[in-house]
Amino acid sequence: MSYTPNYQFINHIHVDLIGMTKDSTTATLLIRIVDKDGISDRHHLFCEFDQVGSLLLQAGSAADPVIDALAQILSKKQMDEEESIDIHDILGEPLDIQGKCLRVYVPKMEIGKNIWVDQDKDFLILDKILPRKTKLHISAEIIRIQLKNELDEFERTMLFYRKLRLGKAEKSKLKDCQLLIKSNLLKIAQLSKKYMHITEPSINNTLS
Repeated sequence: MSYTPNYQFINHIHVDLIGMTKDSTTATLLIRIVDKDGISDRHHLFCEFDQVGSLLLQAGSAADPVIDALAQILSKKQMDEEESIDIHDILGEPLDIQGKCLRVYVPKMEIGKNIWVDQDKDFLILDKILPRKTKLHISAEIIRIQLKNELDEFERTMLFYRKLRLGKAEKSKLKDCQLLIKSNLLKIAQLSKKYMHITEPSINNTLS
């Protein structure tokens, strides 16, 4: 059974590099996320080629030299096994892309039946490019989706933990499952507080 992605929504990114491999329909962007907390560390963003094109067009005329470099690679009779475009070498700075909402998610791996955990939070898959909505609407929707996913994951993890106990599993497996449960509970509490802060600011003020 497949998992339901924990979608994240990104409105503003800096792109440092575009990488691709021979005979692949996808590319990897090295990006930094720009938000109210500043600029993040690097993330790998996996995209389809048409998504890369849409992102470059969204950047406007600043992306023209990057588009030219990409076109030169794709027009080769024989591409190298790995090709890359260092945007800093071309523009002298990262490519700034904003104005759209990127729906992304972290790939997961299954550690037990229907129990999924993030593989690596620095690796993101671009699911869709959406029109940018108002900040309040996006924030509330992001948290609502994340909260539902965490509640679903908590329920699955608890059922898995109960199965392990009934099956008298090894202590190490029980401990790993307990850590997942604690992590779920912490995330649920944090997301609930954030959701209340955004949707019911007057209630939040009385509690603080």
